Amino acid sequence: MPEARRLFFIFYDIIRSMKEVGGFIIVIISIFMITIMFYYNHFHMVSFARGLPEATFDQRMIATLIDGLPFIGFIYIAFRLFIFGSDDEKLPSVKSRWSLSAIFLAFLGFAVSWPIIAGILMGSYVRATHGTEVACNKMIGDAHNTAAALADYYANPDRISVPSAEQLMEEGYLSTNFTVTIEADANGEPVITVINEKEKCPRGQKYIYYMNGMETEWKD
Repeated sequence: MPEARRLFFIFYDIIRSMKEVGGFIIVIISIFMITIMFYYNHFHMVSFARGLPEATFDQRMIATLIDGLPFIGFIYIAFRLFIFGSDDEKLPSVKSRWSLSAIFLAFLGFAVSWPIIAGILMGSYVRATHGTEVACNKMIGDAHNTAAALADYYANPDRISVPSAEQLMEEGYLSTNFTVTIEADANGEPVITVINEKEKCPRGQKYIYYMNGMETEWKD
């Protein structure tokens, strides 16, 4: 512990006595973070938005601006107060070297925490811009999963009746995001209906999938 304290104070004294070095470190880290965010903030969006499609170029640019704006501010502060700022030009609140050191240490903490916070914010942004279409895609996915589950169910030749979605779930064939019903049409072919009561889909509240090959339908 004494060794750790000694190293901390050595590091602290370096920051106090070499503010220009601290300023350049802030600039380098800020540019690096902005670059990383430009190339990888779509990964943040997808991971925090729970599997939504990869963000578009426009969304990535908007996200980069939001993610990188604080770091652009840090670059300005570094040049204004650390690198080119003379004593008579410094703001009253940061005249002392202790205050300059506090700014630098706060920046390091911010650089670690902001990408996580920004990733969560961008996940919410993608959900808001993609949310309606994603809900529709989830409904289509549930219908296809149910059709596949029915194919597995009928792999046993002894099964000839149309099962319910609950039966398929109980037997481990099916897992869905929304309510699913299965009924037989006039010819005994299964008709799958996905009912969305959770998320808004502009195409309709119900998605109907016909196992006999008829065209699918959207209904409110």
